[in-house]
Amino acid sequence: MKHPLIKKRVVSSVIKEMEAKGYTSADNADMVLVIHAGVKDRMQVTNWGGYGWYDPWWGPYGGRVDVNEYEESTLVIDIVDSQENDLVWRGLGTKVVENYSNQDKMQKMIDNYVAQILVKFPPTAKK
Repeated sequence: MKHPLIKKRVVSSVIKEMEAKGYTSADNADMVLVIHAGVKDRMQVTNWGGYGWYDPWWGPYGGRVDVNEYEESTLVIDIVDSQENDLVWRGLGTKVVENYSNQDKMQKMIDNYVAQILVKFPPTAKK
């Protein structure tokens, strides 16, 4: 992660969520958490068309194209078997990056983001 303070917030949130699920940290743990994150520049283009009605016939006029540039973050949480070094489970989420002036609101967003990713962990047994 590019921003060490945000990295600490994400790691803390993942640990808190895993502890809420009954998992604890240990030196000789059965599994290891590996967290990856990245940010991409994105662009959304909306073409509203260039045709409409005007007297006395149908024809081209006006039209509008909106271009919206934004950043999108991806967070990947891997659970790896520490003995076999095999991937056991992977969860990921994407979200539009928002700028927060309030650190508590940012932490709440991170907590919700992590909870949404880990909601399907542990996986349920198939019948």
